[in-house]
Amino acid sequence: MKHIDMKRIKTFEDACNAIHISPEDPRMRLIELDITPSHIKAEMKLEIIQEALNEGWKFIPDGETFGYWPWFIFYTSEELKAYKKQSTVDFSEFSEVFAGLGSASSSNAWSISYSSFGSRLASKDRSIARYFGTQFTEIWRDYLCIKIK
Repeated sequence: MKHIDMKRIKTFEDACNAIHISPEDPRMRLIELDITPSHIKAEMKLEIIQEALNEGWKFIPDGETFGYWPWFIFYTSEELKAYKKQSTVDFSEFSEVFAGLGSASSSNAWSISYSSFGSRLASKDRSIARYFGTQFTEIWRDYLCIKIK
């Protein structure tokens, strides 16, 4: 696969074009089905975007391969208004937000963040993980959160 400038992949459609995924691709057909749950559609989109951003690199959980994942802080609508953070999504339509595969705890320092296992949404380097997490926040929200209102 030829080198892809990650900043050129700004949308899900850009990722599809970069790795030549057509509307006839079985993944695209599943994404379009009304019966496919929204979090599954979002995960499938994220996997396609990650494939494009990683340029063919795949995470292998062999204990020697390193992968990088976006790390999220979820703000309430009040916090979001108060802090006006960049690269955030308004979660006001979600009264409670839960995410998996990560944790934050208070210990000897302000906080420690760690994950003892990863997922197939790994990036090959930190810059891609950061871009992946900030450029596609709406899709990440649909994947990680349950709308309960």
